[in-house]
Amino acid sequence: SNIPDAGAAVVVCNHVSFVDWMFILAASPRPIRFMVFAPIYYSPALHWLFKMAKAIPINSEKTNPEAFKKAFDEVAAALNKGELVGIFPEGKLTSDGSVDIFRRGIERIIERSPVPVIPVHLGGLWGSMFSRKAKWQLPRFKWSLVSVAVGAPIAADKVVADDLREKVLALKALHSKDSD
Repeated sequence: SNIPDAGAAVVVCNHVSFVDWMFILAASPRPIRFMVFAPIYYSPALHWLFKMAKAIPINSEKTNPEAFKKAFDEVAAALNKGELVGIFPEGKLTSDGSVDIFRRGIERIIERSPVPVIPVHLGGLWGSMFSRKAKWQLPRFKWSLVSVAVGAPIAADKVVADDLREKVLALKALHSKDSD
């Protein structure tokens, strides 16, 4: 696997569903601390799960500048300890199945903590009951169709948000079974 057995790194992935992080964790040899949008992190149904997974709640800078700054401090502390941190640079779930623009938060993280970045592409979840395309009736959901492609680590000094997006998209091309 391209996820290192030891040492700090940031895992970046396209954002398709509410359970993306669980699939990435399942594919990783080590725990990953995911940044999770605060309203979802604190939702009564999921809060215990995110707490257990040591997720890092993030709020928008506009809504809550203090919580926003605290999230970045927590990420820096985690990376400093040699942990893996996972982020979804699109900042929101895809509304149409495509990969949206990657925001610059990742550049900010790497500037402060120059660690490798690992691109990941998640396929097969678009249209599932966990995605924005979900219908009211439960769609047929096949775990076997879910694919997690992990790319080679990118050195800190080569990290650019737009380029990371291209790397994630390139991983998608590796999945012949991806119809999404």
